[in-house]
Amino acid sequence: MAIKTIEFVRKIRDEHYRILKGKSFKDRREFYRQKSRSLRTKISRLLKKQVASL
Repeated sequence: MAIKTIEFVRKIRDEHYRILKGKSFKDRREFYRQKSRSLRTKISRLLKKQVASL
């Protein structure tokens, strides 16, 4: 199974463009901050699961 990195990155980029088109700087900044918070939460949960399973 090959990882299609370029296609994956382009898909994300295009989706973000679609969502953020016409938005203000403040709205774009909040969008990325929310994405960051969500990712940090997911990582934290995964790490807790890994530690718990040791």
